[in-house]
Amino acid sequence: MRKIVERITQELLMRRVFKKYKNSLPTKSVSETQKMDYHILADAVVWNDEGIEKCKPELENALRYALNYRTNLIVEKNYEIKTKNSYSIGKRTFKLL
Repeated sequence: MRKIVERITQELLMRRVFKKYKNSLPTKSVSETQKMDYHILADAVVWNDEGIEKCKPELENALRYALNYRTNLIVEKNYEIKTKNSYSIGKRTFKLL
């Protein structure tokens, strides 16, 4: 029961953050060359034109799960099948975006 309450609370908080900062990230790249970088707190790859390094800390914290999930999908073949990770916080956050 406790895990269910934690999941619901976490999802509600993330929805609130994503709604609050809905239009704060860039939608178009202004850079001619995109550079991949490593986000140490999310343990994920990000690109310089995503605007992650310039966003509000509250939004960056909420995006960590989605960034990590995306990186795992990119790096590991059959990530979903190997980890049986269909209800992970990363996947749920990724779907909120």
